Amino acid sequence: GRMGDGGGSMTSLATLLRRAERAREKAEAADDASRMARYDLNTEARRVAWAALEKRGIKRGDRIGFACPKRARWHDRAPQLDALEAYRGRDHDGNWCWRVRLRLTAINAKGKQLKSPLSEYFDLAHPRDVAREIVKVAA
Repeated sequence: GRMGDGGGSMTSLATLLRRAERAREKAEAADDASRMARYDLNTEARRVAWAALEKRGIKRGDRIGFACPKRARWHDRAPQLDALEAYRGRDHDGNWCWRVRLRLTAINAKGKQLKSPLSEYFDLAHPRDVAREIVKVAA
């Protein structure tokens, strides 16, 4: 081939450009679809987790304790459950799982809410399993 013709490929620049642009549009559409699907998935996982907690009488704003003694020791006073997130993630071994993150408010000895928020993460087989991990505590 002549010098600089990239090894003699006969596809025109305009054709290659069109092909690249079509591929980019497809990728962007797939990205959007993936983002929307993930959003719907996480929304439903969060709803399932709250529903499981409500069955145990736990609502947003309740004081909670932890089934696991290690976690319970880490909170000297029962924190308040403010919110939760649920999404797909990987556990320590790299296996896919549901991650549920609890957003908590710490309460001091006088019963005052502390400013710095706390988080607790759980790696679960199903978002509803978070209900086994926490218990309601009388304020």
